Amino acid sequence: MIVVHLLVVDDDNQFRDTLVRALKNAGVRATGIADPDAVASAVAINQPDIVLLDMMFDMEISGLDVCRALRAWSKIPVLIISVLDDNETKVAVLDAGADDYIVKPFNVQELLARVRAIQRRLEQPAAAPHHLIRFGVLEIDVEGQSITRSGQPVILTRNEFIVFKLLVQAHGEIVSYETLLQQVKLHADSADKSSVRNLITQIRRKLENDPQQPEYILTESGSGYRFNVWHDMPEKPLASRPTKSKH
Repeated sequence: MIVVHLLVVDDDNQFRDTLVRALKNAGVRATGIADPDAVASAVAINQPDIVLLDMMFDMEISGLDVCRALRAWSKIPVLIISVLDDNETKVAVLDAGADDYIVKPFNVQELLARVRAIQRRLEQPAAAPHHLIRFGVLEIDVEGQSITRSGQPVILTRNEFIVFKLLVQAHGEIVSYETLLQQVKLHADSADKSSVRNLITQIRRKLENDPQQPEYILTESGSGYRFNVWHDMPEKPLASRPTKSKH
């Protein structure tokens, strides 16, 4: 997205006119207004790409108030301009919905760099929503690498999550020791079958009601492990359900 129009809102006539002129000299279309109460109508009429909003006005209203009011009905990016350089003010401005904050005096090239940064963020495609998988009391976000059990977060180590993810993505099929071991070795200095068994033990302690009688992560003796996708689900035909092993 290319910025073609900036709306400069500042009641300091000299500063506003100088900034608008500098922006135009830099090849950017710019419009200046002095009245913060006119921001809404100016945005609606002029359709700017970004609002450059001064923090302080010679009246009771502040840039913070204007930003909050603008955010109530518009997603247009707002870049606050201010002489204030304290962290408390910056935090308050960003919490009010501003996209960035620049302190006076500033170089026009720095201002334009911040404008370009805002535009780049707007161009980024929205992240696809994560797909949540539910099994009984477990809620799993594989992409986000998060698990909750009865609404409470379950914290797995990196290697534990690697093993758990492989089991979940196998959709109830057996995952062999060799497959699990191969993946763990990619993220560990050394590993063997006992490492896999130890990871399974730790995962069960965090997920199962009774780790000695697991309901989710089942052992297939001599073969490996599988995730019990039929847990707390309606009965499936016996021919389609793997034999449940608890040890």
